[in-house]
Amino acid sequence: MKILKIILTALALLIVGFLLMGVFKSSVTYGNEIKINKPAKEVWAVMMDESKSSLWLEGIKSQELISGTAGEVGAVSKMVMEDIEMMETIAAITKNEHINLKFDADMMTQDMNMWFTEKDGKTTIKSETVAVGKNILWKSIFAMMNSGMVEEDLKVLTNLKKVVEENTTDYFPAPMVETMEDAAIDANQQ
Repeated sequence: MKILKIILTALALLIVGFLLMGVFKSSVTYGNEIKINKPAKEVWAVMMDESKSSLWLEGIKSQELISGTAGEVGAVSKMVMEDIEMMETIAAITKNEHINLKFDADMMTQDMNMWFTEKDGKTTIKSETVAVGKNILWKSIFAMMNSGMVEEDLKVLTNLKKVVEENTTDYFPAPMVETMEDAAIDANQQ
C-alpha cells in the first residue's frame, strides 16, 4: 500500500508539474532562417501560388478563401491539414518583403511573420511564430514541444526552398516586342 501511495504521489506531482509549465510559459516563440538561390519576387510568387502549396506544406488537404481578396490584408482562408482545421487571416502584407499571418484552430492560435531579404539575387527568409495554446493542457503541451515546432518550421522552409529552386513556372514573362519587320508583315496581311 505504501508503494502505491508513493507511485500515485509521484504521478500527481508529474501531472501538476506538467500543467504548471503551461501556466508559466503560456506561449512559445520559435523561428528559423533559410537562404534561397532565387530573387525575392520569385520566392514570393511561388509561396503565394496556391497550386504549389501542397508541394511545400506537408499534409495540406485544402485551402479555401472564406472572405476578402486573396493575397490582401483581411483575407481569411480555411485550411484543412491532415489532422487539424484552421482559419488563416492575412494581418499585414508587403509584397516580396513581409507577411504576417494569424492562425486560429481549436487548440491554439499562432501569429507568424515572414521577412524576405534579397541580396545578389538570393533571398533570405526569416520566420518567427508565436503559438499560444487555448487551454492549460495545450499550453503545457506546446511548452514541451518547442524544439519540435522549430524543427517543423525549418522543414516547411526547406521544402519551400526546394520548390522555389526547382520552379519552372514563369511568373514574370517578358512582354512581346514587335519588330518593324513583324509590323510590316502584319500590315501587308491585312
